[in-house]
Amino acid sequence: MPQELPPAPDTNLPVTGRRRQAIADPFPPQPPEPLPLSDPTMEPDPRLLGPCDDPLLSEEINTDAAAAKALKEFKARADQSGEPLELREYGAWLYRDTDGSILFGNVVRGDPYAASVSPWTTEALEGVPFDQVVGFIHNHPGGGATPSVGDWHVYHEAYQRIVAAGGTDAQNFRLYVAGTVNGATRLFVNKGAAYGTSNPGLEVHPDTRPCGG
Repeated sequence: MPQELPPAPDTNLPVTGRRRQAIADPFPPQPPEPLPLSDPTMEPDPRLLGPCDDPLLSEEINTDAAAAKALKEFKARADQSGEPLELREYGAWLYRDTDGSILFGNVVRGDPYAASVSPWTTEALEGVPFDQVVGFIHNHPGGGATPSVGDWHVYHEAYQRIVAAGGTDAQNFRLYVAGTVNGATRLFVNKGAAYGTSNPGLEVHPDTRPCGG
């Protein structure tokens, strides 16, 4: 059976929630909470709807929020070890829980100054329902945030595993990379890019909160 490949590169990753295209741009504010309806049978006025009222956009925001939370956990673990985050790689899967919220799985860490985190270890995969995986986050030790060829191998392998597990939205798998850019640790999201891209993707605000959170 031929290997099923991810879809063509998606160049329309939505600039929603607290994402920005350029470091010089200001971050957007936290999106408003979902619109409460006094009568659930009534259609809301579309002019009043925000990103958190759209199921697809709200999941982008919620996944960004989980990735930002995971990055804070990476930093906390580095601090506990008395090391800068830039010393070693950390990584974690992002997945949809049974209530629809987005969580991150076990945090795994690599060797100093090496891209040595494997997403496929028993520790990394423990408790992660692969049919509900929505992304993977890791940091680049001592480097920038542009995805490496190895990162895109993870993207393609994750796509295969999501499909094999019965997942229905593998094409929306998101790759998050944190790296040092302009002297600060920054978080970027990419989706469906081709091998060899020189673009780190869209930057995610480090304090993004989930819709309704």
